[in-house]
Amino acid sequence: MNKADTRNNRGFSLVELIIVIAILAVLSGVLTLNVIKYYTNACVNTDIANAKEMANKLGAAISGEEGILVPANIQGPGGTEVTGVDGLTVLPYSKRDRNAEWEIRTSFEDGVVEISLGGYLIFPDGSSGNAYYNAFCAH
Repeated sequence: MNKADTRNNRGFSLVELIIVIAILAVLSGVLTLNVIKYYTNACVNTDIANAKEMANKLGAAISGEEGILVPANIQGPGGTEVTGVDGLTVLPYSKRDRNAEWEIRTSFEDGVVEISLGGYLIFPDGSSGNAYYNAFCAH
């Protein structure tokens, strides 16, 4: 083996390294966007699940024992205390926006009428993608 052969086999050239770094940068950019999208979807789906759970607990309290007074309207951000409902002592914090306010309207005749978060209706919307989901996740 002569000197010319050993010099050509010592490693990668600068151009090859730059190309590899560029490819990694593009892949990491795409991955970051997907992770952000999945995180947002998870937060919104958690808020929707919390709304359905609150509707179930309020509905059980309304249709349960006589003499239990369930507030007709509950409004406030996460952490707001709720009285008179078993299993629901405070409103949960929104996973998407910690400062978003819950608005819950109930009646003794109809049960839980509607639940909204940050102005977006979540319940009762039978579709899996209600207005809240569509506002933040639908593309």
